[in-house]
Amino acid sequence: MKLVGSDQLVSEKFRPLLILIAIFVFAFSIAFLQGDNPTNEKDIEKAPESDPLDRINPDRIKTIVDPYQTYSFDDLEKDLKKLDKQYQGLLEVKNIGESVTGKELYAVRLGNEEDNILIEGSHHGREWLSTNLIMTKIDRYAYAYVTGEKIGEYNVREILDEVGIWFVPMVNPDGVTLNQKGKEGIPEEYCEQVKEHNVRWAKDDFYLWKANINGVDLNRQYPADWEESDCIGTRYAMNYKGEEPLSEPESQAMYDFTKQIEPLTAASYHTRGQVIFWYYHNKHLERDRAIGEQLSEMTGYQLYPPRSDYKGANFNDWFIQEFDRPAYIFELVPFTGREDTQDLDYMEVEWKNNKEVGLFLSKIANEKLK
Repeated sequence: MKLVGSDQLVSEKFRPLLILIAIFVFAFSIAFLQGDNPTNEKDIEKAPESDPLDRINPDRIKTIVDPYQTYSFDDLEKDLKKLDKQYQGLLEVKNIGESVTGKELYAVRLGNEEDNILIEGSHHGREWLSTNLIMTKIDRYAYAYVTGEKIGEYNVREILDEVGIWFVPMVNPDGVTLNQKGKEGIPEEYCEQVKEHNVRWAKDDFYLWKANINGVDLNRQYPADWEESDCIGTRYAMNYKGEEPLSEPESQAMYDFTKQIEPLTAASYHTRGQVIFWYYHNKHLERDRAIGEQLSEMTGYQLYPPRSDYKGANFNDWFIQEFDRPAYIFELVPFTGREDTQDLDYMEVEWKNNKEVGLFLSKIANEKLK
């Protein structure tokens, strides 16, 4: 018979208690370590998001966009990636849809998300200088926001913290690409139809092309008296309103996005004429005219007088009708008599004319349109 010593008896007697103590100590250690671990899921849920400004060194940022070039859709995508990386969450870059050929339609926000205004350009293919200008605004406004600099008399950060800006720099990337690169820049399956719909005397030159790749003028597509609008009745390089409102993916994307963000006001950039259009049966006529007069003084553009018989179906007409808020069309570049004249010659002066427009409209929206 095997004898068991007293020490062994004591050990066996208290073994269950020792096991419980060991389990308790182990569990307490794990809980303690998790409590100090910054990747604990509960802690992540509770921790507030850091301010993007805390992650950006103002001394290490630079301006990115070069607007003094034929600015393509590829340039836009490359610059948006650089801007997004440099500003580490300060900018929101969003895909709001796709063009007929599958190019992404981008929107970019700087500043307050809840209260905002909208600035868009390149509804028309040949009017891509508007993209140059809008991308310059995004670039320079973001730079000034971080560095604390002013643009003109406006403190960028103070203004945009109250009312932010959504930018859609290129509504019609297919039309822009066709205008800039010709048939070599578009998918082969669209080459015959764009040639058929082009201005006859232009042949294989698309310098007059305004429409999307389907031959539909995107800025004649919006449901503001669309049925009565006086547009041509066949697919063409310009001024064909389509078979129904919002038949094209680009105009539908702009419509849906604008309804989603509900801007306090909107600004659209086009070419040519250096005038400002603003009237579409505005209910707040004097208010909207007064803002237009200030914009006219700021840019040096003529404020176009009201036309009660006007039937447009363009984006701004619809915006005014839908939201009962003001919207302004800025026509860049003076009339020169030739649409193929290099608009880039005017880029420097048009930046000077328009660099404060977005900030002014954000400030006005905060003071009068909320």
